[in-house]
Amino acid sequence: MSARDKETINNNPGDLCKPEEEYEAKGASRWHDGNSQQEKPVLQPHLLSCIHEAIAVMDENYTITYWNELAEKIYGWSAAEAVGRNAAGLLHTEVQGSSLNASLARMLEDNYYEGDVVNYHKDGRAIPIEVHAQVIRNERGEFKGAVATFRDITKRKRAEAAIEGKFLGLAEVSPAGIALYRGERLLYVNPAVACIFGYTCTELLNMNFLCLVHPAYRNMVKGMVKARMAGRQKLARYEVKIITKSGEEKWLDISSSLIAYQEQRTGMFICTDIVEHKRREGNLAFLAGITEDFARFSSVKEIMDSVSARVGKYLNITHCLFSKINEAQDKVIREYAWCAQDQPDICGEFRLSEFVNETFRQAARAGETIVVCNTQSDPRTGAGSLATHDIHAFVSVPFHRDGQWKYLFSVNTTETRDWREDEIQLIQEITNRTFLRLERARAEDALRESEEKYRKIVETSSEGILWTDAQSRIYYANKIIAEWLGYGVEELVGRLTFDFVFQEDLEESIVHFKKRQAGFSEKYDFKLRKKDGSHIWVIFSGAPLQDKDGNYIGTLIMFTDITERKRTEAALRESEDEPWP
Repeated sequence: MSARDKETINNNPGDLCKPEEEYEAKGASRWHDGNSQQEKPVLQPHLLSCIHEAIAVMDENYTITYWNELAEKIYGWSAAEAVGRNAAGLLHTEVQGSSLNASLARMLEDNYYEGDVVNYHKDGRAIPIEVHAQVIRNERGEFKGAVATFRDITKRKRAEAAIEGKFLGLAEVSPAGIALYRGERLLYVNPAVACIFGYTCTELLNMNFLCLVHPAYRNMVKGMVKARMAGRQKLARYEVKIITKSGEEKWLDISSSLIAYQEQRTGMFICTDIVEHKRREGNLAFLAGITEDFARFSSVKEIMDSVSARVGKYLNITHCLFSKINEAQDKVIREYAWCAQDQPDICGEFRLSEFVNETFRQAARAGETIVVCNTQSDPRTGAGSLATHDIHAFVSVPFHRDGQWKYLFSVNTTETRDWREDEIQLIQEITNRTFLRLERARAEDALRESEEKYRKIVETSSEGILWTDAQSRIYYANKIIAEWLGYGVEELVGRLTFDFVFQEDLEESIVHFKKRQAGFSEKYDFKLRKKDGSHIWVIFSGAPLQDKDGNYIGTLIMFTDITERKRTEAALRESEDEPWP
């Protein structure tokens, strides 16, 4: 029924509920049109007869007061037979998934009702009907009846049944899981759903499907199902964790919607197993965490502590080992071992041949990852020695230096284990990243040790030492040169070396500086100006510093105090100039 028809019908609701013959007696009615009143013929009965749908008008007791020709055709009852009869009693209305009283109550609450019902023909045949009903109220809002349109949807229902049959046929061979449900009960599941959950189709149809949802997500799913069945949420897509029959936890990507199935509102979901996708996401996040730790920690021990603890928790293992390999001496030195709680420390030096055979060694030399699911049955391992250490499954990744097998990273468990491919790939990536970081950390440690030794040599040297940049600005000075010049070390840093040259010697100093810029080392006697204005004589030994491209970047200068020597030389000259007696 169109909105315009409903508006026309509602102009005189009281009249619509009266028997048809009263319209003819009334002749005409007055109604308001804008601000004026004018007489117009009563159009309601003629209008209703022109609508190409079956129409019935009922009063507040649901007694039929109007029944058009199309209603006669659909139901077989003439207007004379239908008018004056109770609509429910005449049509024996059945509402799928609800009661008639509940549907009428809903209509009174909403002032409108639409839906599919089953009515019965005069000859007893069931007819699927699409109903649209509009409540009629008077000026005080009191219920005075309803006007309803009916449409025979037998052909549509047959088409839907055919479509449902095709749908179920396609669902049976679909690789994605497909299920239909009402409330919390499953009506249909395809074989893919059964495969995902590990139950048979029959078992699933006898279950409350919320029991399959992980407890952490159960309330969320329950709320979404309730909203969807009430028609408030037509379509949704989300990820949810479920529990299979074996107790395994899985992640599913679910697309859910509301459809009509077997003439009732029905929920449908399509699900895809995304466990591998979730594992990849988790592994990437795990590696990102390790990379962050690499930036935070610098020592070898800190790095091994961090990586081992993370790997142990993430992969649920009992040991994480960093080992040094010396094949020539048949040695494996477990430098570091992370152990789960209540597990003994298994660090130490052992004979390599006690734990693995030549086949294992050949694979390690070739850089291959060795995966052992059961140490007691794998011929590559020494079952007895590994059992002594309570190692029953492991993954070991060799690391080479200068083309030789030098290190081994291993993750172990105290029980046999079928390692997943994503776990193996993750352990390989962890090994490559970690050993490269450890190599750098060892190099950094060695450099720090070397720098510390060099610093001690410089600080304890009897020579004065300066490092300057390309502009001859000081960025390092030892205590000796600072004391000679009468400054603190911090006072020298940042100043130009020319600040300590007397004005008469400045030109010579610049000439020497340009030689060092050109890459020449020099050694000469020179006079430096002290803080108090006095001077100190030194042997100036300057070596230019260059970057990898040969560009001048500064000078390393060493000073030897020769002030006393200069005084002695001066005294000798003076004595030589004196006349002999």
